[in-house]
Amino acid sequence: MYGTGGVHSFCDVIADVVGDTRRADRGGCRCVQIFDSWSARSTAADYREFILPHTRRIFERVTPLGVPTFISALHRSILTDLRDAGGD
Repeated sequence: MYGTGGVHSFCDVIADVVGDTRRADRGGCRCVQIFDSWSARSTAADYREFILPHTRRIFERVTPLGVPTFISALHRSILTDLRDAGGD
């Protein structure tokens, strides 16, 4: 119905909201951790197309906070991609 462009547009909005919310919470944000439960249900190619760009977007938005960033995912075949997402 919406195609992959609609999915990416929706995920961009979610990533922006998450990143902006963390940046607005200046007093309480000591680190940022993303729990990526969908990675275990995705192929490596799907992860790279549908999840990685949006995870990277969140990390890019919170980098100015200067706090540690982490990603927790359960898919061993995407370890290199997890590193490329931008978390510490």
